[in-house]
Amino acid sequence: MSGDDPPEDADQNPVVSLLQTVTPAPIRRNFAVKFGLVLLIMALSVGAIGIFATQTITAETQQNVEAEYETVAAQEAGIIEQWIEQNKLTMELLADSQVWTADTEEGLTRELRMESEKLASDVRVVHVVDDEGGTPQVRASHSKLRTANIDDQGRAWMQDNFDEIQELDDGEVYTSNTYEVEGEQYVGFVTPTPTVDDRYLFMEVSVGRIGKELQGSERTEGGFTQVVNENSTVVMIDEQGTDGKLLEPYATDDATEPISRAAALRGDLNQSGVIAAMPGNPEVIN
Repeated sequence: MSGDDPPEDADQNPVVSLLQTVTPAPIRRNFAVKFGLVLLIMALSVGAIGIFATQTITAETQQNVEAEYETVAAQEAGIIEQWIEQNKLTMELLADSQVWTADTEEGLTRELRMESEKLASDVRVVHVVDDEGGTPQVRASHSKLRTANIDDQGRAWMQDNFDEIQELDDGEVYTSNTYEVEGEQYVGFVTPTPTVDDRYLFMEVSVGRIGKELQGSERTEGGFTQVVNENSTVVMIDEQGTDGKLLEPYATDDATEPISRAAALRGDLNQSGVIAAMPGNPEVIN
């Protein structure tokens, strides 16, 4: 080797040189120790990568589950919305007819029976209601409600909200909360008849069938779907029907948080949401 040749470690990587400098001599001379250190560094590296990957997968899984439940909630809400809109459209089409100009109970009842045969099976009854000085009176019906005062048949909500009903324009439909008559639960739809002033059609639709179309129990084990009015006081439609909490109080206090948040979503681009960490409440899940 000539005097001009570079030192033996001159070509070494600076990082390697640094590691050789900071590594104690006994470790550099002992192959087993060096091998052990390599294994330790590899284990730490794999562990760190594993922890990072686990956290990433956990976060992605939670996001996927939340997105799935948001979609489910939106789909269930869509079923209810479609049902309501379909019944409103039925009312609009039904009211826009000359047949409601008849003056006699017999004539109106005959038309009601003919028209009712064309309606969906969950439409239980249709009434012709006249405004008698601010009081709704049944003028004709194809049920035993014929010529009765609405209040006498458990339908007091109509009198309570009649001021609002009187303000309806042609083609507009008032939709009630769920109520019960003789053991069956209904939603009422009321619309004015364009051909006769102070006359309304009143259609009662059972919530039994639409409740069975909800699929919360099929989407997840132990799941269920309930439709709750905005002030969180009463269950309007329950997938479990009368075996659930239909027309019973939904919950109180902290358990009503989902309903409050849902109300805040009205008009928002996000029409559904998920509360990721909410403890179970015996008022809701029993």
